[in-house]
Amino acid sequence: IPILCFFNVCIDVIFVLYRNKDLVKVVSIVTIIRSILELTLSVFFIMYLLQGFQGRIWSLLIATGILSLQSLYVLRNNFGVRLHFDFTLIRKEILFWLSSMIGFLFVLSFSVLDKYIVKYYCSPDELGQYGLATQFGFIILTFTTAVAASFLPNLYRDLSNQVSIKYIYKKVTWVCGLVLSVALLSNFAVFLAYRFLINERYATSWKLYIYVSIIYGLWSVITILYGFLTYYKMKRVFSSLGLAAIGFFIPLQICCIRSFQTIGLFWAQIGYFVVCIFIIIILVRKQLVNYETNTTQHSSRI
Repeated sequence: IPILCFFNVCIDVIFVLYRNKDLVKVVSIVTIIRSILELTLSVFFIMYLLQGFQGRIWSLLIATGILSLQSLYVLRNNFGVRLHFDFTLIRKEILFWLSSMIGFLFVLSFSVLDKYIVKYYCSPDELGQYGLATQFGFIILTFTTAVAASFLPNLYRDLSNQVSIKYIYKKVTWVCGLVLSVALLSNFAVFLAYRFLINERYATSWKLYIYVSIIYGLWSVITILYGFLTYYKMKRVFSSLGLAAIGFFIPLQICCIRSFQTIGLFWAQIGYFVVCIFIIIILVRKQLVNYETNTTQHSSRI
């Protein structure tokens, strides 16, 4: 696993550089090649060499290893990257990484731990309906991930180039509106899936997805706003959101599900996410006020 993680980091770094240069097609082509290579090697090792799960591991190691070597070659020859140790920078990055790991508790508090809360306080049937509804939520997360992969590198470039603050506000508002709209519109597709594909036992639970779409839509907005937190390295905000999730958000979910079952859990998540969005917007606006001042001074010099 550590070796796979290293290989994936090498690939991700080159992907970020390609996206910053608007070479999204290259990223797509490499991703397709990677998928085909992994699939071909998996078939070879598992079906022909009969190595089972070990064959799957070997297919991942070989496929990611080849692409990581190619990525290192491109980094050295096309981007001029050289091996250099800046321990001050490494220390700062480790501190930021640790704060991000603490902040990741926020994600776990509603995407993983919520299932255990429902399992403890509700019946197995309710857990099944809740789990199925939230699984469909990954439709929204997949779309948001694709949008963020395209939008965030452009946002970072705009902030670095001191683009007009009004332009940035407009772009962020448009993207957040897009992910929220897709989240709400996904209800139609999920309704059809429940109507024609899902076992009748769970057919009525599609109503739960209405809440799920709102929750995942709000989380998508938070994901976009996280781009500002990452750019400005707002370590304390990441840590605070993670600690607040453990100290307040999880107890809030438990209290609400005990009183109002799964509907109470949904409303707890919606309310908490709305509050988090407002807090993040306020903190980001403070950073953007300084950004606007610097942009004005830069323009006046020109």
